[in-house]
Amino acid sequence: MFKRFILLQTTLNIVLCENNMPDNLDSPQPTTTDLRDMSNSIREALKE
Repeated sequence: MFKRFILLQTTLNIVLCENNMPDNLDSPQPTTTDLRDMSNSIREALKE
């Protein structure tokens, strides 16, 4: 369970980092809803 949380957290961090990279301006950005869904997924994984 803990390993899964680390994996999800790492994925979330990567998305946030990519979101802040200037050369990614042309590609679609994750919306607040996408990030909220990811946070909810992490919370759900922690409950298991």
